[in-house]
Amino acid sequence: MSGFERITIREVESSDLETFYQQQLDPEAIRMAAFACEDPKDKVAFDAHWDKILNSPQNTNRTIVAEGQVAGHIACYPDGEHMEVTYWLGREFWGRGLATQALTRMLHLTAACALRSPCRVNFDYCLCAPPTSPAGVGEPQHSV
Repeated sequence: MSGFERITIREVESSDLETFYQQQLDPEAIRMAAFACEDPKDKVAFDAHWDKILNSPQNTNRTIVAEGQVAGHIACYPDGEHMEVTYWLGREFWGRGLATQALTRMLHLTAACALRSPCRVNFDYCLCAPPTSPAGVGEPQHSV
């Protein structure tokens, strides 16, 4: 298991969406995901979903980049009184510590909203082992 020394999260660019689409077609990823769309092959529904979440001012969406490659995406969005963090990685990036790094960066980025309301991390959707952190994050649906 090799790790990436450094990843970045950046604003989602329209060119990232095709990679996200291809990643969410992976049958193993679909099987592991807590939330999957009804028909992953429905590109119109995929595009509509991304248009909606990218245009919502309440959502913080970022692309995860590792070694210059789009590795996946991470988002923080309101769910009732909590902020939910969710992410998806392409299978070739699983098990390399990217999820932990991306989550750390997203929590720093959204620290203001995390201070105003608890933030739940949905690890069932993450397609990876839950990361650990000083805040005690490590199991599905923890509030931090």
